[in-house]
Amino acid sequence: MKRYSPLILCLVISDLFADEGVPAALAKTAIEPGTTDQLLKVTLGLGVIVGLIFLVAWAVKRMGYMQFGGNDQFKVVSSLAVGQRERLIVVEVGKEQILVGVAPGRINKIHHLSEHIETANRAPAPATLFASKLKQALNNRASS
Repeated sequence: MKRYSPLILCLVISDLFADEGVPAALAKTAIEPGTTDQLLKVTLGLGVIVGLIFLVAWAVKRMGYMQFGGNDQFKVVSSLAVGQRERLIVVEVGKEQILVGVAPGRINKIHHLSEHIETANRAPAPATLFASKLKQALNNRASS
């Protein structure tokens, strides 16, 4: 008898719903035609958005450290990758320059530089280049 009890339960339930008296709560949850198309569109759209988020994160990681302006007291003068996740960075704090070792979870002062590293020959940061090009484009557009 225990073997047949799930089968009997299914038959009783299907017999209840075979009539036209389907409960209103169950009738509202029925899948309407065209719902799978809408579900597919939403799923594909979400997949594209998540893919774009990963693509932008990958691109930002490939570019390296993003530089944000606004602070003249601290500057990264130079940077050198010495391993997969380790870097040597020369930081300018006020008028002093310090060589710092950066690793995941650690930052160590290695040396206080007595002679300053020249920064005049360095190329401008990508953010500065973008800002100047954007300003130039806006000026050209305004003058047109």
